[in-house]
Amino acid sequence: MIRRKICWILFLSLTLLVKPYAWSKTIAVILSRSIPPFEAALEGFQENTLRKVRKFNMQGDAEQGRRIIQSLSVQNIDLLVTIGSEATRKAAEYENSIPAVYTMVMAKTEFTERRAAGVLMQVELREQIKNTKKLLAYSDLSHAETIGVIYNPYYSSSEIKQGREIVQDLGMRLIPIAVTNNNEITDALNKLTKDKIGILWSVLDKTVGNQAVIKLLIQHSHTEKIPFVALSRHHVKAGVLMAFSADYKDVGAQTAELAEKMLRSRETQPLEYPRHIILYVNPKIMEILKIKKMPRMEGIQVIEE
Repeated sequence: MIRRKICWILFLSLTLLVKPYAWSKTIAVILSRSIPPFEAALEGFQENTLRKVRKFNMQGDAEQGRRIIQSLSVQNIDLLVTIGSEATRKAAEYENSIPAVYTMVMAKTEFTERRAAGVLMQVELREQIKNTKKLLAYSDLSHAETIGVIYNPYYSSSEIKQGREIVQDLGMRLIPIAVTNNNEITDALNKLTKDKIGILWSVLDKTVGNQAVIKLLIQHSHTEKIPFVALSRHHVKAGVLMAFSADYKDVGAQTAELAEKMLRSRETQPLEYPRHIILYVNPKIMEILKIKKMPRMEGIQVIEE
């Protein structure tokens, strides 16, 4: 009996010693700036980690970001988390032994002299195209298997190459039209109309993604009765048929899980895409395009103009 009590006391003592150590790791989180998507990701991260978190905000200031990054070298930080491309780029500029997890960026970021992993904010292309095909299966549109896209090769050639392979795998056809500036957009749209595309697709591209060009693409899609698949909820509200987006708060939760893997293991972690997708749909445009019903998909949100 006495021996059992002694063993129990030793067990409790070890528990009290090990548990604080297990959760004593400290994470520094650097926010690029205070905007709703980043704030949502930060909230999701904080709600899903038991680690001590020190928060910093660059406020969009590169010099402020430099000062924050340099200050971490003299602090007891076990992992760095960056939210947004500005903070991620700034962290990648400096060689440091602190492992990093980046999130709410559109593409993989290379870090030197340190372990790094990331969660992108961009919905995987295969998921976008596969679900677009699923939705348009309920329409009376002709040529719905042919996707047209306007892009600047300087910004998005790799995305177009990947998209072409995915489209072919799904038994569809991709017609990409390359442009170098905004003045070429109208001619590119006319070419796509002549090619009888069934879907107008938008990729993340600085030339094609600005507000003026998106407005032009929306007007063309309405005139030609071509469904336009764009990149954000705001585009759908402006008259686009549909857009795919990540659940930003869940991206933060997913980042917290990846951060925990990085703290517990020194193995290389794969780049991750958002696991929860939101499909924004405009019902008025559905009616114009004679799309009879929506497919059975989780995460559909109807947006009214």
